[in-house]
Amino acid sequence: MSRPFRRRGRGESARIQPNLGPDERDVLVSLLSQVHDLLDDGTAGHGAARDVDPLAELVGIDLSPGPVAPPEDPAIARLLPEGHREDPELAGEFRRLTERGLRQRKQEAIRRAVDALEAGPATGGAETALTLDQAQALLVAMTDVRLVLAERLGLRTDEDASRLHAVASGFADEDHPWAGLALLYDVLTWWQESLVEAVAG
Repeated sequence: MSRPFRRRGRGESARIQPNLGPDERDVLVSLLSQVHDLLDDGTAGHGAARDVDPLAELVGIDLSPGPVAPPEDPAIARLLPEGHREDPELAGEFRRLTERGLRQRKQEAIRRAVDALEAGPATGGAETALTLDQAQALLVAMTDVRLVLAERLGLRTDEDASRLHAVASGFADEDHPWAGLALLYDVLTWWQESLVEAVAG
């Protein structure tokens, strides 16, 4: 079975070659795009309309008074974890100063990864070869996708991960409600491990 990602060349000029078919690319792009949308808090591009301080908007600070509450969606909360677990007020203040910028950085990494993947054969272009920077952006974005899937699957412990692998490997009931999502998580994990190895050289 061919590796999903291979390294071509050495040093800064090295490129990472995806070995994903069009359908696999479509699945990966779809997952990345869905997480990008989940990270949208509805404030992007609305600075002038909301009369937001341009400097605060640039650095991603929320100038609303008081601490900011964590996201209600547990998957998003997992992507944007608390800055302090024992002091909710301190955690809320940390979130006020950092969350918007973190959302923007994660969305930018996803956009760069999607743009690189969509430049390939699936859209009729030349064979895709990712730069190391593009591959790093894809790694970050895939980590976020896996965190969201892990939250949706309720993965918290090693035992949870073992049960998930059993389902994805066909050792458990095929009608298990996790089956499709478990297989997706397993495949995505394999793709990311291959990408890590390719980037590391």
